Amino acid sequence: MPSNIEKFSTPESMGKRELEEGIKDYEEQKAEKDEVKDKEKIEPGLEVGFAKEYLETTAGIEYHKQINLDTPESFVSTKRKVEPLKLFLPNPKDVVSIGVGSGEEIHAIADLYADEQTKIHGLDLSPQTILLTKERLARHGLTLDMIEGSAIDLPFPDHSIDGIVESAILHEIYIYVPDGKHAWKKAVSEISLKLSENGVYLLRDFSAPSEKGEAQVNLTSDIAKKFYDYFRKNYRTFTTWKEEDIKNIVDRRSPDGSDFPPFDLESDTVVLPMEKAAEVILHFRNFYHDNSKGITNLDDARWKEINESYLPPNPNLPDIQPMTQDEYVESVLSEANSVLKDTDYEMICVQNKSSTRPDTTKFLTDHFALSIKGSVKSSDELLSGITQKMELAFKKITKRLRYEADGLKITQAVAEKGRVNVATPNNLNLTLENGVFIPDKESFDFAKILEDLIKSLESIETIADIGTGSGAIAVSLGKAFEDKKIYAHDASSKALALAQENAQQNSVSNITFLSNEKDEWISSAAPAKIDFIVSNPPYVGDEEFNSPEFNELYPDYRYQPEDAIRSHDKEGIAPYISIVEAAQTHGTKYILFRVNPNKIDALISVLTAKTPMNVQKIKAGNEKEEFLFISLS
Repeated sequence: MPSNIEKFSTPESMGKRELEEGIKDYEEQKAEKDEVKDKEKIEPGLEVGFAKEYLETTAGIEYHKQINLDTPESFVSTKRKVEPLKLFLPNPKDVVSIGVGSGEEIHAIADLYADEQTKIHGLDLSPQTILLTKERLARHGLTLDMIEGSAIDLPFPDHSIDGIVESAILHEIYIYVPDGKHAWKKAVSEISLKLSENGVYLLRDFSAPSEKGEAQVNLTSDIAKKFYDYFRKNYRTFTTWKEEDIKNIVDRRSPDGSDFPPFDLESDTVVLPMEKAAEVILHFRNFYHDNSKGITNLDDARWKEINESYLPPNPNLPDIQPMTQDEYVESVLSEANSVLKDTDYEMICVQNKSSTRPDTTKFLTDHFALSIKGSVKSSDELLSGITQKMELAFKKITKRLRYEADGLKITQAVAEKGRVNVATPNNLNLTLENGVFIPDKESFDFAKILEDLIKSLESIETIADIGTGSGAIAVSLGKAFEDKKIYAHDASSKALALAQENAQQNSVSNITFLSNEKDEWISSAAPAKIDFIVSNPPYVGDEEFNSPEFNELYPDYRYQPEDAIRSHDKEGIAPYISIVEAAQTHGTKYILFRVNPNKIDALISVLTAKTPMNVQKIKAGNEKEEFLFISLS
């Protein structure tokens, strides 16, 4: 049967079997055609045709050449920006760079994985930028897979791509697709679906300043004043677009300039909401750069950037409210996990950082001065908050278990599956693994009490977590106290590797992981002075271990590594004594122990007989567990 058949006819000579086969063949071909047609159907508001035409003409290939320099300095800077991907994905099968521009980013990604067998793909809506990228890569002896396509309809199977990178792309998706909010959500949902299990999405873009309120903007240079007049007249009016295309844009700015009133000629100031002040200032920085290179001028209504809003609004709100970084993260996770709700996966944020740009801030101080009534921040600090760029990373993982009242559910799941992801009561994303101590729900009561204690004490700079296991306590501390140095100890190399992984996926970087011998407790590589020690050491003595009631007392014991539970002494208190003795050699001021309630009094008696100290018993939230707080004299 011909592949282009549109209508099935039945010749008189055709037999029954041939007829049945012919009908089947026709129906299969028709189904294939219908499937193609369905794929070609575009949701209202998500058309990309006129955006593509605009990028091909008004923006043009020369624009991309001029703003993306093929210099060693620029390449080094771009590679630094994508290096976090290697941290989370050391050896991926595939990585996709969305929105290749002139190819510098995809070139940097290829260099990042030059020693791996990673296949690098580049995707862009514009054939011209794909051509430009191919030319750049060829100059550097590279040939990569380049695909013409849309970020809101990624041409990859679901759950198939290990790494996806988007730098300054999501705000363009919001701008250049008619229904920008819908398009932003669609782009995020596409990434969520296409990422493989444990795949990573690296997102770099601007966000609205965290500082809210009405900002008084002082225009301190002639070029800043002229630019402000140019900006308020041309911003997001799409004057270079076809009239019918402009009408399709949902969130465009009205051309009356009311969003950006004229500045006061006597004081050279204008009062704007902080997020609008940020749009002006960020555009000024790019205008100044492009103007100095002859790319644009103050009479140029065709400047590509003048149509762009760098700060997309919250897609789930009816009005235009640009997202702060935390709101951005929340919106990405909300959309991603809405799409993934019927799958085995969920998305988590594993890096929530921002990069400051001191040179840009310094440049802007020559042209603007900012103040917000009631804010203690200086103009330089406010400008720095505007220029910083989000450095976000998201990871697609198997759905996390949640800690319930019965923590046994978690330990059983680890035993059955070998490795599980969990969401903790204090909002950590932890991976737990067979062979490494599994924290129970009370571990996070322990963490909360510990945090409260440290906040109440002075001069705590160094903290040692003895027997870190999965890193639950160390990571909690690292997240709560970014200015303190945490030293996580364990005798198990498997535990230390897992704790390090958990620190990484919670964006905690102030922990040093140290291996200690079983009989030394504090590593010889630890600093000479440790201000605070926290520990939940092995606590089951030989008497308890051999008693008939053991299994009833410790129902999760069979799921835990024996060395993390058994103290190998009669009463189960020897590790506590050894840790106190080691603490004294490091000038330690305070210790917090987790202790079984049935032995805490005996432990206090032994410790106070050996060493001068003040002790305090602290009950956990469940009124069953007890913690021992020690102040060493």
